[in-house]
Amino acid sequence: MPPVHFSRSSLRAIAKTSSPARCRSGDPDFVDKLVGLTFGNMAYDAMLEGKTGLMSALVKACYELVPIPDPKLGPRKLDVATMYNTERYRPMYANKRGLPVFLQRVS
Repeated sequence: MPPVHFSRSSLRAIAKTSSPARCRSGDPDFVDKLVGLTFGNMAYDAMLEGKTGLMSALVKACYELVPIPDPKLGPRKLDVATMYNTERYRPMYANKRGLPVFLQRVS
């Protein structure tokens, strides 16, 4: 699928109405592709094994199948102020030492 490009005004609207994690800053890289393919294969294998109610996830930086969260819990929230540069529509890259690779400060 070709990459989708947004105008600056569209990006501002997206940033105001959704999680910044959904705002990409370029084409998928190797890690994006590896994680996506692995998640898909794990879900397919679970389906073939007759497992239901599970989703692929990263737990403590390891691939796992976990129960699908109850929709009553609502969406998880990202700490946008500490994780994203909203002017540049990019993640913050500084001060990462000692933090996990994926989804820091998610509740």
